[in-house]
Amino acid sequence: MPKSGSPSHGYSPDSYRDAQREKRALQIFLKSVQTQIVSAAGAMPAVKYGFSPTEGEFKGVRTFGKQVKHLAATTRLALTVESLIHAFNHYGQMVEYLRTNGVVPPASRP
Repeated sequence: MPKSGSPSHGYSPDSYRDAQREKRALQIFLKSVQTQIVSAAGAMPAVKYGFSPTEGEFKGVRTFGKQVKHLAATTRLALTVESLIHAFNHYGQMVEYLRTNGVVPPASRP
């Protein structure tokens, strides 16, 4: 993107603004999830990080500490995957628009 903050590569200003809004919304969501996870992790005394339920359906589940570690690793990954799925959904729409207008998408050209 040029330093002026305007879109590059011929994207329309509306598309660029929409992408920036979506990016910002994902950042806000990620920050909210991180805040909730960090505050929950901080609320549990360190000596209790090895706790996990041992009765009934919960037998054999992750400890509290392993839950924290698991969430830390997967939260960003999940948001990244969701973003990629979203992007490819829009790409599919763009391909349909191209084909409807008699244009072969670049990825389909020999």
